[in-house]
Amino acid sequence: MSIEYYVDNRSGSCRRTTSVIKELGLDVVYKPIDLLQKENKSDSFLALNPNSMLPVIIDRKAKQQPLILTEAMAINIYLCDTYGGTHLLPKDGTKRYQILQWMSWAAEHFRQPAPIYFEENVITQLMGTDPNTTRLQQAEFMLSKHGQVLDSHLANKCYVVGEKFSLADIDLASALSQMPYSKLPVDRFKHIMRWAKDLEKNHESWKYTGDLLHTGMRQALNHTQ
Repeated sequence: MSIEYYVDNRSGSCRRTTSVIKELGLDVVYKPIDLLQKENKSDSFLALNPNSMLPVIIDRKAKQQPLILTEAMAINIYLCDTYGGTHLLPKDGTKRYQILQWMSWAAEHFRQPAPIYFEENVITQLMGTDPNTTRLQQAEFMLSKHGQVLDSHLANKCYVVGEKFSLADIDLASALSQMPYSKLPVDRFKHIMRWAKDLEKNHESWKYTGDLLHTGMRQALNHTQ
């Protein structure tokens, strides 16, 4: 196995993929890309992903053409299906499709507000500009609507689907990764907060990637002050 992994540990999306890599015990070659320094805009990186987004993997399987994959959701499904991640995403059955349903819901709904809060409360600070209050109001509307749905779903649950940690938990919890910096107001949702804290406490891969993210963010913010 030879997988190259293009990553910025401060990214919530990369946290999702790094967590799966740790869960599966995969030996990958890490290729750091500094988003704040716009290394994702280089010609060499754009040749891999014209969308200029992380993460990206290149899986160089023997006797096969290298597989280049972008988008954390697609990467995580591929890694689980290819390298023994059935505990995170079953090969078939009802739970597989429930997990995929919640992953899609995370992408379409729950994770949408988080980058807006990050851009308006963190990136503007780094750039020395003012937050766009209209965008923040739109993000608040989405968070209030979709946060209530997830909070109600988690009222009597330890995990989003079934009784095990899955890709659904990873995809949804990643939206909270930047909370200390972006001021994402999720603490009003008590069931979401309890679930998120339990994930950090009970799953080493998730705690590990959280520590990486926070260390990187603190360094970046201290460097600009």
